[in-house]
Amino acid sequence: MITGNFKELRTVQFIRELESSSGFRFYYDSLQVDSLRINLTVREQPLDKVLEQAFANTGFHFSIDRHNNVFLIKEKKIITDLPAGFFGETKVASTPIANHASDLEGIQDSNITSASLENK
Repeated sequence: MITGNFKELRTVQFIRELESSSGFRFYYDSLQVDSLRINLTVREQPLDKVLEQAFANTGFHFSIDRHNNVFLIKEKKIITDLPAGFFGETKVASTPIANHASDLEGIQDSNITSASLENK
């Protein structure tokens, strides 16, 4: 939760304060944000709400990934996750799958054969 009185702060200063108080890491192009000033007072607000208020009507967009990285960019939005099902359907665990030779012990299947050293 973020609490602060940010008056006439350059965006870089604002971001540094957010990084030090939140534990999030910000990524941005300093040339894009150099002319923007932040005027904002918040009390016990989550980071995403603070960023929404700070960059409202500025053309800047932010994305937060699951590793606490914040990406700030003008005119675009960065999507930090792949869409659901991107790699196809997931396998149902009805058929046992062996990842190592030691996993084969409990599987009873006549189609499983061991490869000789020459065939590896």
